[in-house]
Amino acid sequence: IGVFKDYGMAAGVTQAKILGMRAVAMVPVPRGGHRWALLGVASERSGVFTPAVLELLERVARLLGHALDAFDLRRRLHDHG
Repeated sequence: IGVFKDYGMAAGVTQAKILGMRAVAMVPVPRGGHRWALLGVASERSGVFTPAVLELLERVARLLGHALDAFDLRRRLHDHG
């Protein structure tokens, strides 16, 4: 949970603790060639975010970013008819 403090998200740490979360992982979501957002997951169990799980989360975040890029492209193509 301490990683939130690095991003100035002390309120997120407090909320996660209130909800009983003991582990949090966040990975960047790329969109348009830039870091667009962070995808976060939390668990009541500590130690659940193994390297393999983090790799999977990173893949999910990249896939989400690609899907959003494709959505943007389709919208631009549709708008320019």
